Amino acid sequence: MNQAVEMLAKLHAPKAMIVESKVGRRRLTPDVILAAFSAELLHHPVGRTIIEARYLGDEAARLTFIDHVRATVAQEKVNHVSAVADIVANLVLQVPLRSQRVKLRSLYKKYDARSKRSLKLIETWKLRIKSMEKSGNLSMQPLIEKHQQDIELEKARLHEHAQMKAGDSLNCPKCHGSGNYLLRLCNECGGVGMLRPTREQIYAEFRQLGVRISEEDFARNFLPVITELVSGYCRQEIIAADALEKRLRLEKFGVFGG
Repeated sequence: MNQAVEMLAKLHAPKAMIVESKVGRRRLTPDVILAAFSAELLHHPVGRTIIEARYLGDEAARLTFIDHVRATVAQEKVNHVSAVADIVANLVLQVPLRSQRVKLRSLYKKYDARSKRSLKLIETWKLRIKSMEKSGNLSMQPLIEKHQQDIELEKARLHEHAQMKAGDSLNCPKCHGSGNYLLRLCNECGGVGMLRPTREQIYAEFRQLGVRISEEDFARNFLPVITELVSGYCRQEIIAADALEKRLRLEKFGVFGG
């Protein structure tokens, strides 16, 4: 995410940013940024749609992009158009593949702040149960059973929370996207800050989508198409983001008046 896209994303956050003015430069107000976005990215419709869908959480843009991907894949000489389009769209928008979500869910259960609270609560209940059982006081049995139910309920909540988070983002739950954990390179993401999909996971995604193809067929007929399309869409996103950043630099110095 370049600086211009980051500024745009912050404007759509619950607490919109305020861009500080500097001597000799125009103040980039939210109106100026949004106007620049609308004007400049008219020339980059696909890149704009990707930015809106990926960084701004625009559902209409996401659906528009998916339709565009399906239409593009349909023009390729490849079978299983729907599955290929689904994979390409998710890779471009950096939505976790189904084949990645088991790993992500496991990491969220260990490292997410909400999950840590749940695990601490579960451990507290377990210690209470152990203490009450050790006392041999039969009157404690209803409370023991209550805590056992509490544990199962909290485990279910933890699983549901981790499952939901695992479908949202590829950012590494352990290092929170920084690439470092406790001053060391994060071992879960290799210091990248995100869990990049592997070739094996992309192949596994076809099975998750109900499509059975051989590894040879995947390598020869599907992976090259997916790679080319993802690269092309990413280039369009970069071109659009760079155009927006250039426009905002010009806005700072009043090139467009105002």
